[in-house]
Amino acid sequence: MTVSRPPAHPTSHGDLGRPARPNGHRGALGQILLASIALWLSMSAGFVPASRAGASQATPEATQGTPVPAVECGVPLETPVPDPVASPVASPVASPVAADDTAARERLAGADIERVSRALVRCLADGDYASAARLASPEYRGILAGSGEPLDPETFIAILEGLTTTAVEIRSVSAIVIGGEDRATAEIVTVVAGQLFRARWSFTLIGPDTGQRRLDEVQPEPNRRWVVSAAGPLDVEAPAGAAAVEVSLAEYSITIDPETASGPDLVLEITNDGEFAHEVVVLRVEDGASVDALLYQSGPALPEGLAFVGQVPVEAGDEARMVLVGLDPGTYALIDLSPDPTGALNLAQGMRASLTIEA
Repeated sequence: MTVSRPPAHPTSHGDLGRPARPNGHRGALGQILLASIALWLSMSAGFVPASRAGASQATPEATQGTPVPAVECGVPLETPVPDPVASPVASPVASPVAADDTAARERLAGADIERVSRALVRCLADGDYASAARLASPEYRGILAGSGEPLDPETFIAILEGLTTTAVEIRSVSAIVIGGEDRATAEIVTVVAGQLFRARWSFTLIGPDTGQRRLDEVQPEPNRRWVVSAAGPLDVEAPAGAAAVEVSLAEYSITIDPETASGPDLVLEITNDGEFAHEVVVLRVEDGASVDALLYQSGPALPEGLAFVGQVPVEAGDEARMVLVGLDPGTYALIDLSPDPTGALNLAQGMRASLTIEA
C-alpha cells in the first residue's frame, strides 16, 4: 500500500490520515520520543568508544554464566558499594573467590556479568538513572545519553530524566568471554518494546587491585565490581515461522507488501529507494487513535492510543531489517518521524502506512 498524500480529515478506528492543521515540525514530543528511541538503540545496537577500539587483550576463553534469578533495579546482589550520586541503592559487585581458582573465578564472573547486564536494563526501564549511572562507565553513559563524550553521573541523570521509559527485557546472556584480569564480553539478546536485538557488550572490572580503582573522580571503589563499558551490534535471527513484510521508502511515501500478516512475530525487510535518509517507526494504533496526534501534541509521552513497538534508520539507497516479536493482533502504523530537508517531519509529508496483524 502506498500513501503518497493523506486525506484532509482524520477518521476513527486507527486511521492514519492527516489532521486539519498539523504542526508539521518536530515539537517537544517528537524530540523526546526520538531521544528515547535513540537511548535504547544505542544500548541494544551499541557503539564501540574510540578509547576501547583496538585495545589488546589476553587470549579469551568462552565461559557460560551461572544462571541467576530475576534481577530488579536497586536490589543488592553482593556487598553494597558507596553511591557517587547519593542514591541508597546498591550495585552488583564482583563475587569473591580464591585467586588461584581460575575456573571458579570465571564462573562467578559470568554470574556477576549477567547480574550487571540485567540490573542495568532494569534500571533504565524503570527510569532509575542514578542506579544506572553506577552500572555504566563514563564512556558508555555518554553513548546512552547520545552525547558521544564521557559523562559524570549528575550530567547523565540530568540528560535522561526528561525521556520516556520503554518496556525492555533481556532474553538471554550467553557466550561470556573473560579476557584478562579486568575485561569481559557477553552476547546479549534483548527485546525493546517489540523489537528484537542482539549485541555484544563489553565490561570492565573496577575496584581494588584492578586497572581502574575509580569509576568517577570520587573515592576509590571499596569492592571489585563489573560495569558496562561498550556494546557492538550483531545480526539478529528471526524466530522460526516469523512472517515477512517488504517495506519500500521514498520521498514521500511508505509502501508495504503484504498489508496484512500473521503474528505474533514479524520481519520487516526495508529498502530506502529515496534520495535522503529515512527511518521506520512502528507504532500500535488502538481504535479511535491516529498518528496525526504526533504532529500537534506536545509532552513527554506518546498520544493516547499509540504505543511504541520498534524503530530503525535507513540511509539513502540502503537496506535494513527489523525483527518484531510478540505482536498482538490489531492495527500498526509504519511512519517516518525524521525531518525532511526543510525541517518538517516526513510524517507530515505523507510517510505513513497501515499494517494489520492477524492471530
